[in-house]
Amino acid sequence: MKIKVFASGLLLSLLMLVNCDRGQSKMICQINSIEDLKKIFPKSVKEIEQNVEKIKNITTESVNEILSIPNDKRNFKNTAKAIDKIGEKTAALAHSIVALEKVSPEKDIRDAAHKASIEMSEFHIKEVSTNKKLYEALKYYYDHQFKEENLDPEEQYFVTESIQDLERMGLNLPEEKLAEVRKTLQEISTLEQEFQQNINSDKSQIEVTKDELKGLPEQVLNSLEKTADGKYILKADYPTVNGVLDHVEVEKTREKVSRMFNNRAYPKNMEILKEILIKKNHLANLLGYKDFAHLDMENEMAKSPENVTKFINNIVDKATKKAKNELKLFSENNRKFFDKNGKIQPWNISFVKNEYKKNHLKLDEKELTKYFPLENTIKELLDIYQQFFNVKFKEIQTGGFWHQDVKVVEVFKDGHLISYLILDLHPRDSKYSHACDQPIISAVKKDNKICPSVSLVIANFPKSTPNSPSLLTYKDVVTFFHEFGHAMHDTLGRTELTSFAGTNVKSDFVELPSQMLENWMEDKEILKKVSKHYQTGEPLPDDLIEKIADLKKFDSGDFTLRQLQFALLALGLFDPNPEKDIQEFWKSISHKLRDYVVWDPESHFVASFGHLASSLYGPKYYGYMWSNVFAHDLFDTIKKGGLLNGNMGQKYIDNVIGKGGSQDPNDLIEAFLGRKPSEDAFMKDMGFE
Repeated sequence: MKIKVFASGLLLSLLMLVNCDRGQSKMICQINSIEDLKKIFPKSVKEIEQNVEKIKNITTESVNEILSIPNDKRNFKNTAKAIDKIGEKTAALAHSIVALEKVSPEKDIRDAAHKASIEMSEFHIKEVSTNKKLYEALKYYYDHQFKEENLDPEEQYFVTESIQDLERMGLNLPEEKLAEVRKTLQEISTLEQEFQQNINSDKSQIEVTKDELKGLPEQVLNSLEKTADGKYILKADYPTVNGVLDHVEVEKTREKVSRMFNNRAYPKNMEILKEILIKKNHLANLLGYKDFAHLDMENEMAKSPENVTKFINNIVDKATKKAKNELKLFSENNRKFFDKNGKIQPWNISFVKNEYKKNHLKLDEKELTKYFPLENTIKELLDIYQQFFNVKFKEIQTGGFWHQDVKVVEVFKDGHLISYLILDLHPRDSKYSHACDQPIISAVKKDNKICPSVSLVIANFPKSTPNSPSLLTYKDVVTFFHEFGHAMHDTLGRTELTSFAGTNVKSDFVELPSQMLENWMEDKEILKKVSKHYQTGEPLPDDLIEKIADLKKFDSGDFTLRQLQFALLALGLFDPNPEKDIQEFWKSISHKLRDYVVWDPESHFVASFGHLASSLYGPKYYGYMWSNVFAHDLFDTIKKGGLLNGNMGQKYIDNVIGKGGSQDPNDLIEAFLGRKPSEDAFMKDMGFE
C-alpha cells in the first residue's frame, strides 16, 4: 500500500511535505552511515517542533528566491527546477515526522507528529501549493521561455504536467475563488489526517477463554496478552484477526472479532467521512468538475470514472460466474454454514474457505506456516531481489531507532551504496495496522553522484516468543514481497527531478510493480528457494507447491468481486451526490456484487477503510485491479526470460521502474512489452472463462 497527498507532478512536489511516500533533502548525501540515518528521525516533541520551523523557513526562503527573479530572466533551472527543489530540500525532515506518527511507541511523539502534519499541510497549501504568484512565475516561463530552451524529455514532461496540475487545482482562477479552494483543501487535509489517526489509535479488544479459541494456531495463541483472571485479550491487529477468522472453530468468537475489527473508529469516522465527501465535491465544483471522481481521475491512466466502470463491468460477469461455482463447492463441503438461500455470514467465509483448503485441497495453512520462519524467509526473499535486480543487501546491526524491532538493510548496486531500507515488521499498540511502504528520502540523480535513498517498510507479522518462532502465513510472505517491491521501486526509480522519483507515478500505476512481483510466489523453483521447515530444514514438497498454485484460482472469483466491491464503493462515494447514506450505499454495493454474503447491520467497515481518506486512493481504489491486470501481462513476459535473470531484471528497470514517474505509464508498459497490453494473462491466471 502507498500513501500520498492530493495530486501528481508539481502540485505533489509542493504538498509532499505531508506525504509519507516522497521526498529528498540536501542532507541525504551526508547519510553514509547508520548514525547519519538515525539523526533523520526526531527524538522528542521539541525536535519535531523545531523541524517544522526549519521546513517553514527553508520553504519561505526558496519561494521568495524564485519570485525575486525578473520574468525576462526565467529559465528551467531557476524557476521550474527550483520549484521541484522545494520538496527536495525539506521533505526528509517532514517524512520522518509523518513516519513517527505511524510507528512511534510514545504517545506524545505520535500526537506531536500528528499536530505537525496538520500544521505542515496548512502551511504548504496556503504558502506554496496555492501560491498564485508561484504559479504565475511558472506560467510566464512556460509561455515565453519554455519552447526556446533545449530541455530533455523528463524536463519537458515536468513543466507541461505541472502547468496542467496547477490549473486543474484552480491556480488560474480569480483570487477570491482561489481563496475558497485553498480553504477547502486545508479542511480536507485536516479531516483526512483525523480519519487515519482514529484508525491507528483504535483500542478495540475483547476478552475470551481458551475454549473460545479452539483451533487458533499455537503461535498466535502464545502471542496474546492475558487478563488477571486468565482470559485471552484479542486486539484488532492482523495476525490476531486473521488467525481467528481463518481457524477458530467457535463461531461466536469469529462473530465477535469480525464485528470488533469492522467497527474500528466507528462512529467517529463515519461523520468525518461525510464531511470529506461533501468538501471534496465542493472542491470539484469550484474547479469546474461535476464531482471529485472526475477531477481526481482526469490525469490518471484510466482518465475517467466512465472508463473505470467499463473496466469493472468487463470483469464482474466473469468473476461472478466463477464465484458462484466456488460457493457451490464451499457449501457442499460445509453446508451448515449456509442458509436455505445459499447465503453465508461474513465471519464464516474465511473459515469455510480454510476448511475447504484442508479437506479438498488437502492444504492446511497452519502446517504451511511451518515452512516460512520469518528470518529465513526474508533472507531468501531478499536474495531473489538481489538476483533479479542485480543489487546486494547487507543487514547492519543497529539500535537507537524508535523501537528495538527495527532493522536496517543497506542496498548496493554496481558497488555503490544506493539506499537504506528500514524494516519495522511486528505489531504493537497504536502502530499503523496495515502493511505499507513509506519512502523517507527519494532516489534522485545529483550531478552524476549517487545519494542514498531511504524507505521504511511497515508490516504486522507475528513476533517470536519464548515458546514459538515467528512463522509467516503464505499470505504474509506475499505481503512482504509486495511491500518490499514498492521499496525497490523507490530505490531504483532514480530520476533528475524529485517529483518523478521512485513511486511518484500515476495513482493507478503505483501498485503494478508490486502486484507483478507477487506472482514470483507462485513459481515452483522460487517457493523451493524461499521455504525451509523451521524444524527439519526441508523446503516445501512438490505436492504442497502444486496446492499453493491452486490457491490462486480456488477463490479467485470471490476475491476479485471483493476487490471490485471496494472499487465501486470508493468510486460511488465520490459521485455528484456526496450526502448519500454511506452505510446504505455500502449495503447496496455489497448486495450487487456479493449477494451470497449476509449483510451484517452491526458492522461498519467503511469507518476503517483508510483508502477513502487517502489522496493516493480515494475514488481510485480501482487502481489495485487496474494495475493487477497489466501486472499479469508483464509477469507473463518476464517469466519467459527467467524470474532470476538479471538481464531481464535490468531491462525491467531500464524500461519501467527506473523511469519513476517521468513518462506516461501507458508508454512504459508498451515499450517493455513491445505491444499494447492485454487482459488475457490475467483472465487465464484467475481461471475466468
